[in-house]
Amino acid sequence: MSTVSIALPDALGEDARAFLEGAHGLLIGAERPAAADGRTFATFDPSSGREIAQVPHAGERDVDAAVAAARGAFETWSTTPAMERERLMFALAGAVEERARELAE
Repeated sequence: MSTVSIALPDALGEDARAFLEGAHGLLIGAERPAAADGRTFATFDPSSGREIAQVPHAGERDVDAAVAAARGAFETWSTTPAMERERLMFALAGAVEERARELAE
């Protein structure tokens, strides 16, 4: 995984800046691997057209791994009691609210 060193907009907060300057991986289950074949592609700032990050380009093996992880997660989630699912969803909502500015950036 590579990182890109560019002049990021001054308006970005520390957390968003740190995220963009760091290495990026896919999200498969609880893991953040590089693409199985190592491919990446550029992500661009729509306001300037400048490259802001290189991200993994998922291929067939990555998709198969993600589908298998999702099936496993569904099996667990579908047997989790409704009260526990509710607690987890509220915890997720709280985490999103806490990091709303970073997510918006």
